[in-house]
Formats: sequence, structure tokens, C-alpha cells
Amino acid sequence: MNIQGVYAAARDFRSAIEACSSSLGVSFKSFPSGACGDVTPLLGTYLIGRGFGEFQYMLGNYGSRGDDGWSSHAWLQSGDLVVDITADQFHDVSERGKRRTNPIYRSLSNSANLSVKPSGE
Repeated sequence: MNIQGVYAAARDFRSAIEACSSSLGVSFKSFPSGACGDVTPLLGTYLIGRGFGEFQYMLGNYGSRGDDGWSSHAWLQSGDLVVDITADQFHDVSERGKRRTNPIYRSLSNSANLSVKPSGE
């Protein structure tokens, strides 16, 4: 898989959503907050259309193991490649500034205390 191509496409897709989020409906008004469930399948369709192959829609939980502060979250995955253009809706991620500029990463573990886990685990 062309990871650099996926990266560029995901970054461009997010920029397009940000440019018109206020006209896309209520779930996009505070993008990226609360938009992961709606934007993730759109991004998947876009990436497939661009020829990057199939991605799985992953629905899981994001939060802190220490305080059980879990929230639902959605992202795309292909093997160990995770594409998540809305991870920065979470305070700890946006503070680190990584996910806004890098929507692709290879690990579901964000730090020692924070984790993204598929639902049911």
C-alpha cells in the first residue's frame, strides 16, 4: 500500500471537510468533535475511490484506563495501518498536536495511560 499516498489523501480530505464543515449538517458543526462516526465511512469511500484498497470501519472506545473515561470512537484500519482524521477531538491527543497533522499511525496504543480499543474488548 502506498502509505504516503494514503497520508496525502487523508490530509486533503480533512482539509476539505474543515473548509465546509458548517454547511455539512449538525454532526460536522464542531468537527472533529463528534464527527468520527459520520466522517469515517466517507473517508473510506474516498480512499477506495482513489485506489488505496479496502479499509475496515472500526468502532471502539477511546479514553483513559485510569479513570474509566471511555468515549465511543470510529476510525479506519487496513492491517496495522490506522487512518484517523478525528483523533484530535480528544483533549490529550490535540495537546500533543500529532493527529491534526498526521492522520496515519501504526499502533492502537497512544500512550501508557491512553488507549483506543475495538468495541467488546
